[in-house]
Amino acid sequence: MKKRLMTFGVMMLIVASGCTTTENPEDIFNRSKTILDESTENVHFKKWQNLQINGESMNANTRGAMQLHPLDAYVISTLDLVDFNEPLEFRIHINDEEAYVEEGEDIRQFSDDIQGSFLSMVNPIDEMNRYEPFQESMLMKEIEDFYEVSFRTDQEQHIPLVLNKMEQWGMIDEELGEDMADNIEIERIDMVAFIDKETYELHQFDTRYRFTVELQGDLQQVDDQQSIVFDHWNEVSDDVESFVHEILEEEQRQAQDDEELEEEIETE
Repeated sequence: MKKRLMTFGVMMLIVASGCTTTENPEDIFNRSKTILDESTENVHFKKWQNLQINGESMNANTRGAMQLHPLDAYVISTLDLVDFNEPLEFRIHINDEEAYVEEGEDIRQFSDDIQGSFLSMVNPIDEMNRYEPFQESMLMKEIEDFYEVSFRTDQEQHIPLVLNKMEQWGMIDEELGEDMADNIEIERIDMVAFIDKETYELHQFDTRYRFTVELQGDLQQVDDQQSIVFDHWNEVSDDVESFVHEILEEEQRQAQDDEELEEEIETE
């Protein structure tokens, strides 16, 4: 009897060990990066951002879709600024050769380098690549259908992340950034990546940057929060503009159906 109990115990340990992931956070993160890099042709995304500089706030809601090779993207962005009574809405068309922005009836061309800046803000591969040097500091937990891989720091050795973010915003250029490190104090950098357990696709990427920086003799206090959700991997049609509007209309119909259902329940 004792021998049978020992055998049963060993079997349970084997089963239990088989149900636990042995991958560490950087393994999960890198596997997701590899899959995205090798298989991503197009993707739909929705992005929210709140940027505060010295207490003045800017909110941006952006949605769009893009084909990566060659680049072809359509974006709808709504900006809520302190100095404007009403939000500003822009529609942006970008491809490998040119970029245009529509604001109402006004259409104007962007500068030649907007493609790189755009990709650095919404390309899921670029979003993950900037944290590649710091993978050993990542943590992970499992929640429902996702691996939650996170990174948090207030250390000076992670100032390159702040410089990269400031270059993305156009606050500094790459050459000036080399001389800015001594003028930056990190309060906190937070990153959370939600990675699908089955496909290893990146579902959501959240960041928050809180830091102070001295620019031209003035101390700037910066607090930036961003969240970007990716979906419809490799399902975006060649007509990216039509695809974005179709998804938007579908969401509006669903929201209306939900509202009508709630009203019916309340009247019963």
